[in-house]
Amino acid sequence: MADTVVSKADLKEIANELVAKHAETVARREKAFNVTGSEEDKAKLDITNKRSEFVTFMKALTENDTAVLKKYEAERVSNNKALSEGSGSAGGYLVPVEFEKEVIRFLNNHNQFRKEATVLPMNSKTLNLNTLTTEPTVYITGESSLITASDVAFGEPIITPKKYAAIQAWSSELLEDSEVDLMGLIAERFGKAISKAEQTEFISGATAGSLGVLKAAGVTANTLSATGTLYSAITWDELAGMIAALDEVDLEESQNAKFIMSPSVFNVLRKQKSSTGGEYMVYNAPQEGTVAQAWGRPIVLMNQMPLLSATATGSKFVAFADWKKHAFIGDRRGITVKLLEEGTVGSDNLAEKDMQALRVTKRTGFVTANATGIVTLATN
Repeated sequence: MADTVVSKADLKEIANELVAKHAETVARREKAFNVTGSEEDKAKLDITNKRSEFVTFMKALTENDTAVLKKYEAERVSNNKALSEGSGSAGGYLVPVEFEKEVIRFLNNHNQFRKEATVLPMNSKTLNLNTLTTEPTVYITGESSLITASDVAFGEPIITPKKYAAIQAWSSELLEDSEVDLMGLIAERFGKAISKAEQTEFISGATAGSLGVLKAAGVTANTLSATGTLYSAITWDELAGMIAALDEVDLEESQNAKFIMSPSVFNVLRKQKSSTGGEYMVYNAPQEGTVAQAWGRPIVLMNQMPLLSATATGSKFVAFADWKKHAFIGDRRGITVKLLEEGTVGSDNLAEKDMQALRVTKRTGFVTANATGIVTLATN
């Protein structure tokens, strides 16, 4: 059944009811804790207090209670001075720390690239990565002989965070579910939404200075041996060629490298059989469900990698690298939220329908380094 819209007046009434319910729950568990003193009750009370704090925060948003909102923001800023920029009513208010942790948890769980890359905290607007881009040259010399100098070139990739924003219009479904866990429900929705946008940018972002993996210059580029523009021409031999290409760049990195590709491209490989015995080449048998590998290297599937149907001449669609050494994500701490009463969300004009929408924003940067250690596969 489709969601039904909720007016601002209804939203405020429901928010007040939620605060009252959570207050009752806190009081009940505080009493139970005082009676039993058990660790289990203590943990339950701690979780309830955190959820109640967020419900109170959401109520303040609906009523534009700036005193309460600024109180939460002041607490966050006092604990982390790096959060002081870009906050306030114009851009949204900093959320309670527990809600931010929940969003980050869902964000990390649904973003495969974050699990493979190196994630760095950012305490300023930019982060410089002093990266060694060429190796020093070693010479064999005689005793007391002059050692030939070798110039070492240093690159300085700069991570500049972008703002990722997701908007959720209030609906009856959201508010009914929120009686169970408002914080968890909203955090999950925003965490998933932001993770998809981030991963798309990490893979195919075209902004100068923060190019995605498939757009980065200087990579070790392989092409399909077969002619044509179809990703379906991929074979296990193509992946072996990518491994061989990275072996020549850095054998140690090749041992720790992983392939990334879309599930639909992987499905072409999954169905390929031996020309002699007729057995599947990806697993000993389809029912085993073993983690996907190619020649002993893991295959990580990402929906944001090019799909099998999206083919074109000279189009990269598979990448291979030790991602910890070549992909860097900068997280600018501090998630902000803002309640919107005007504008259009999807097909809903908020003002016309007397609705509100919640916008959550997060700042993240991405950059690749030493790009020769990234091997890509493209069509001809």
